[in-house]
Amino acid sequence: MLTPALLQAFFTQSDMRFEGAYKSFIPYWDRFAEMVPSGSETKVYSWLARFPKMKLWVGDKIAHSVKARAYPLTNQDFYDMYEVERNKIEDDLTGVFDRAPELQGEVAARWPEDLVTSALIAGTTAVGYDGAPFFSANHPVDIDDTTLGTYSNLNTSSALSATTYAAAKAQMRSFKGEGGVSLQVNPTILMVGPSNEQMGKQIVQAQSITQVVQAAGVNVAAASPANVWAGDTTLIVNERLVDDTAGAWYLFSTDRVKPLVFQQRKAPTRIPMINPTDPAVFYARKFQFSVEARGVAGYSLPFLAIKNTP
Repeated sequence: MLTPALLQAFFTQSDMRFEGAYKSFIPYWDRFAEMVPSGSETKVYSWLARFPKMKLWVGDKIAHSVKARAYPLTNQDFYDMYEVERNKIEDDLTGVFDRAPELQGEVAARWPEDLVTSALIAGTTAVGYDGAPFFSANHPVDIDDTTLGTYSNLNTSSALSATTYAAAKAQMRSFKGEGGVSLQVNPTILMVGPSNEQMGKQIVQAQSITQVVQAAGVNVAAASPANVWAGDTTLIVNERLVDDTAGAWYLFSTDRVKPLVFQQRKAPTRIPMINPTDPAVFYARKFQFSVEARGVAGYSLPFLAIKNTP
């Protein structure tokens, strides 16, 4: 018979499996996205419009006005839910469902990673704080002064190689702000999908690069010069990029401000429906286990990231 003690043991074990999977997951989203707590439905971000510089003091000081760009992010609701029939527990078939709370715990732990990666993939169409898509070839240097021109953080025909990596890095380091001064942006992360994992490791992890020497079209020798990019940036292989443009890869600068934002209103919370008077239990003999969360992902400053596609 299904006694209260047996039920309680089942529910306790389910909670433990959920918590174990949730806490054991090791995230990497926080390497390239800022975690920002939210206390209301919408949070408005204000990014400073210019990076100041020290000036030679001749005559009276001249103060520049501080302008900010408003960028609102509205939280959204997320959930995952599964159910177990009471008869399955009574007939001692619970072993079939042992993995369910573990999978739910992993899903809850991966939620921020899924959000920021989805925002990353959508960055060629989703608008950032300057009114242009986050990845665009036409970002205004100054929203209020179009004469200062544009800059690009989106490259096409740029399959990952040591050459395109060097070019994208030089591109990022050449960005200037509204004051016409270098923003001093330095890439710290190279992110690739599974299809570019080998090339990514060769570029930033290999200590040498094997080069074949030819004479009259015939391979006659091989050289292994030192790889100048070894250790240059941290490599992240993001499995979710299989949903992105084939072969897409990214450079991020994260040492001051991170290029993406993960805004959390409510952390993943597990809500079991196991009371005998709950409708699903009373009418359908089903115990339900839901995990709920609120939040959203968005963007910070576009010059902190470059997207490259073949």
